[in-house]
Amino acid sequence: MGMREMLERGICPRCGERMTYLEHRKVGSNTYLYAVHVKKEMKRRHVRKCYLGPESEYINVTHMHTEEGLVLRGMTSYDRALEYLKRIKDYLKTQELDEGRKKLLSQIVTELMDVAGMEGGEEGIETVTISKEELKDIIQYYDKRSTRGMTSERTKKCRDVFRKVFSPGRRILHVQEF
Repeated sequence: MGMREMLERGICPRCGERMTYLEHRKVGSNTYLYAVHVKKEMKRRHVRKCYLGPESEYINVTHMHTEEGLVLRGMTSYDRALEYLKRIKDYLKTQELDEGRKKLLSQIVTELMDVAGMEGGEEGIETVTISKEELKDIIQYYDKRSTRGMTSERTKKCRDVFRKVFSPGRRILHVQEF
C-alpha cells in the first residue's frame, strides 16, 4: 500500500497504526505534519504523534544538495521520486563520468526501464554492444556509404550492425573500448 493510500485510509505511514487525525504544525515559514494517535484508557487520553515530515519541502537538508538541484520533499509529495530523478538526470548531464560510473548509470537506467514497463515487446529497448573500431566503420559507412579499406568480413559485419542499430525501434548503443 502506497503512502497516499495509507493517508486516505487513515493509516499512519510511519508506524502502520490507525491515526485519529493529521496535525499540521506551523513552525516559522514551514508546516510540518504529524499523525496523531489518541487512545482512551480508563477515562485517560493517551496521545502519541508520529512525525511525517514537512508539508512541502525540507529546508535545511535541501541546502546540502543545491549543486545537484535537489529540493527534498516531505512524504505527502507523492511524485517526489520522479522529480528527484529528473533533477539527478539534469545534474549528471553536467558531470564527466568515468567508465565505472557510466556502466553503473547504464545498469540503473536499464532497471528503471524495467520499472517503467519498457522491457520486451515493441516498446522494449535493446542494447547493442560494439567495439570502437566497429563504430568507426559504421560512421564511415553512414557518412560516405563507403567500405573502402574494409575486408569483406568487416563490410558485412558493418552493414549488419548498421541495419540493426538504425532499424525501427529503440536501442542503446554501448561502445566498448578495447
